Amino acid sequence: MSLHKGEMVEKVVRENRFPITLLAKRLGKSRQYVYNLFENPDVSIEIIFKIGKIIHYDFNNDLKEIAKIPEEYKIKALTEPDITFENVTYWKAKYFELLEQYKFLLENKIEDFVKRKS
Repeated sequence: MSLHKGEMVEKVVRENRFPITLLAKRLGKSRQYVYNLFENPDVSIEIIFKIGKIIHYDFNNDLKEIAKIPEEYKIKALTEPDITFENVTYWKAKYFELLEQYKFLLENKIEDFVKRKS
C-alpha cells in the first residue's frame, strides 16, 4: 500500500525526528496546519519542497511524478573544504600572529591604565 503525499511527508519528518512545532514555526503556520497537512493526500509540491528545505531532505526520490524541481528548492550537495597541510600551517601562523598582536595591545592598555591610576 503506497502512502499519499501527506503521509509520505509525515513519515519523512518523523523519521528525521524533526520537531513538529519547529516545522510549523519555520513554515509560518500552526501545528494544527502541519497535522492537517499530514492528512492531506494532495499536498502541493511547493509545500513539500519547502518542508524538504527546512528539514534538509530531498523529496525528489519520493515523488517520481515530478519532472522539474524549482531551483530554489534543490538541496545543494555539501563539499568538503580543501584542507591541506599548507592551509593549516598558514592559518595556524596567522592565528599566532594575531594572538601576539592582541597580547601586545592588551599589555599597552594595562600599562596606560596603571599610569593613569598612579
